[in-house]
Amino acid sequence: PSASFRWPRPRVSQHDRSVSAPDPRLFGRLLNIAGIIAVSVLLVVQVPLAHRPAWVWALAWLALLGWLVRELVPAASRWLVVSCLVSLAAASVVVTSTNVLGYIAGIVCLASLIASPRWPLALGLIAAGASASVVGVCTLLFAADIPTTLGAFVGLSVAVLVGISRRQSRT
Repeated sequence: PSASFRWPRPRVSQHDRSVSAPDPRLFGRLLNIAGIIAVSVLLVVQVPLAHRPAWVWALAWLALLGWLVRELVPAASRWLVVSCLVSLAAASVVVTSTNVLGYIAGIVCLASLIASPRWPLALGLIAAGASASVVGVCTLLFAADIPTTLGAFVGLSVAVLVGISRRQSRT
């Protein structure tokens, strides 16, 4: 056997080089942006501005902004973690004041934080525990009704389970 033997190279068309693969996260990003728009519209329609204090609106929009930033930064960026934690913290405070609508952004960010194998699982679980504590305290402070609080805890539980499930499928 000679050392100079080489396998034949496959023929490559000139058109194959010009085609680039689409971003694998494009569809997910579009769905998240549609979700941000839908939640924004629902917040304005379902929770009238005149019936809520300004700080509720500020924190709800901060949570939505954190969700948007999470979509725009690279997955390996530390800003992804920061945006997820800010979104979850802001959403946890306004969960009862917005009838759980303001909590959706935080739940989505929590699920993605837990789902990413780049970051420790403990980070997401501690964030979930802190969120549950803040929701509980805000329920007592703002005298929220029980169904709203239970709905928030169910959403939080689902986010944790979805995040763990996605994390297992990615590793």
